[in-house]
Amino acid sequence: MAAQEDLSQSLSNADSPIVVSGPPRSGTTLFMAYLDGHSDGFWLPDEGFFFEHLELMGADRQDLLIEAATADLEACIEGLRDRSIMPMLHRPIVDFPSLDLGWSDQRFRSALKLDDVSDLRTLWTRLVDAYRAGLNAQGGFRTIVKAADFGRSVFGALRYFPEARGIVVVRDPIEMLNSLKRYRERGGARRLTWPTLAQTIREMNELARSVDTIPEADRQRLTIVRYEDLMASPEAVMRRVGDRVGLTWQPTLAVPTMLGKPWTGNSSFAEQAGTDAVPENRPVTLKPWERDLANKHLDGFRQTFGYSL
Repeated sequence: MAAQEDLSQSLSNADSPIVVSGPPRSGTTLFMAYLDGHSDGFWLPDEGFFFEHLELMGADRQDLLIEAATADLEACIEGLRDRSIMPMLHRPIVDFPSLDLGWSDQRFRSALKLDDVSDLRTLWTRLVDAYRAGLNAQGGFRTIVKAADFGRSVFGALRYFPEARGIVVVRDPIEMLNSLKRYRERGGARRLTWPTLAQTIREMNELARSVDTIPEADRQRLTIVRYEDLMASPEAVMRRVGDRVGLTWQPTLAVPTMLGKPWTGNSSFAEQAGTDAVPENRPVTLKPWERDLANKHLDGFRQTFGYSL
């Protein structure tokens, strides 16, 4: 009987994940902090791109992905971490270095079983179960994962997991790009110079087109959250989200936390990562030509998500 209950919980994890995505610096981490305290949720901290890889591989090559992922245990773990297929929890989270995850690599490796994996759901279930073991997670039967990959993870989940729910978080495009540029400057990696700016604008418009053209059956499982609405009315937004994704209302949904601890913020403009000490007037990091370029080419994004110039 206990084995049947464990299997039922694993199948629930596999069949009905909640996947959060959007452009980077749009508020996906803050949104996840609102979901953090719900008793039905098992949040995988940090970003994991499992569902983005499903979307990029395409429907006709999923067998290749499964075969490569399950060929060798150590190679699987190396790939998970090299490409952030699942969150990189074996080391401190970059934006929240002081957060104690309680991670055990020994528990994770002992629980990761790759034998007899022949489909995507089984692969996802085995990965989630291993991460639950690594975190020593108790309770929470709805797995929640996020990836700021311009919605690709959401569309991959909706396409291949019929019971998945997807949430796309968006933000005023100029505010988002301003924050992204500052964040990249602070981190010193892949700075928002003209090539990455052009690519980011293209990916934002691709997100808008994907939302506009999503099949009706998938649209019913997709929820759009605007960062500005979340900041103005968190309870109203989270009540709507809960209704859409099947999370019963709990007061914790209106209080952002991280692994049960008070939310410390994740602003690009804070002096130190993982703090809420944000200057009252955020500096403008975009140059005039960068702002003009974005305004010129983001009409589609603005129209889809209701942002005016």
